[in-house]
Order: sequence, then C-alpha cells, then structure tokens
Amino acid sequence: MRLTIVGSSGSYPGPDSPARCYLLEADDGDRTWRVLLDLGSGALGALHKYVDPLVVDAVLLSHLHADHCLDLTGYYVMRKYHPTGAQPRIPVYGPEGTADRMARAYDLDLDPGMHQEFDFRDWAGPVEIGPFTVTPIPGISTTTIRPKAPTSAIGISRRQKWYGTLAVISRAAMPSTVHTACFTK
Repeated sequence: MRLTIVGSSGSYPGPDSPARCYLLEADDGDRTWRVLLDLGSGALGALHKYVDPLVVDAVLLSHLHADHCLDLTGYYVMRKYHPTGAQPRIPVYGPEGTADRMARAYDLDLDPGMHQEFDFRDWAGPVEIGPFTVTPIPGISTTTIRPKAPTSAIGISRRQKWYGTLAVISRAAMPSTVHTACFTK
C-alpha cells in the first residue's frame, strides 16, 4: 500500500499545498488500484503530478466542507468533457446528501446533477474497493484504510487536536495502538 499526500493545507489551499487529498495505491497482482480520500480545494491540479486522475477507481469524502470535497466539481468537468469523451462512472462515497451538495456547488439541477459521472453512495460503514477495506469510524472523526489481507493500516483523523494526522499502524498493533509513525504532512 502506498500513500501520497496530495494536499494537506487547512481550511483553504496554501501556496505550497492544496487542501486535503490523500492518494492510496495498492497492487492486487493484476493491476494497481487507486483511491482518493478527500478531494479538497486545489487538489485536482496537484493530483496530476502523481497520477492521471482518470485512473482513480473511487473517491471517498470524509465530510462536505470545501477543503475536503470541492474539487469534485472540477473532477466532474474533467470526466464529463474530457477530449477523449465522457469517462465511465466511478463510485463516490460520502455522507448522506453528497450528490445534492456537489450538484449545488456547481449550480446544477439536482437531477441529473453529477449522477452520470459519479455513482454516489452513502458511506456509513466499511466499503471494499479492490484490495482496500475503508472504514469510517463514527464519533471520533477517523477513517481507517486497510488492505484486505492487512500487514498495515492507515488511520486518518480530522479531529481538531490531531487535524490531518496520518498514523501508520502495524498489523501486530491493530486495532488498538498506533505503532509505527505519525506524520503531520
């Protein structure tokens, strides 16, 4: 499993970093799977430095503040009007109401909104995307990402005290203890 911090600025993009966006990649033997956790302001442009955004398999939005989701509107334009043609739908997991919030952010009618580009799904429990199992942990504003046969996991917290903290957790330490390292960027 590889983690790339595409953006880690606070409530708005800064001169050296877009707002929140984490790219997770893992190989399953047949292909590389790519998942975005959050796609905050300024992140779509920066994502091009690391991967072609059209090869992303899914987007997971932790919540609907602009610094975590607003570049989904640009991603919508890219997928709908790409020079090679409209791109296949991909899943977007988020809180209830994500599809309507994103349509309003781009001043679209709610129907069809962005439903032709994205398969919006409420994210209330664990989801499996390729080799990943991604679990939102209610009440403590944390997300845990694990490969299906985990040797490690990544915990991403948005608690103000640990805002943007990433924790890499060894299999031996799961699920209770942060073992290996914490990063603030």
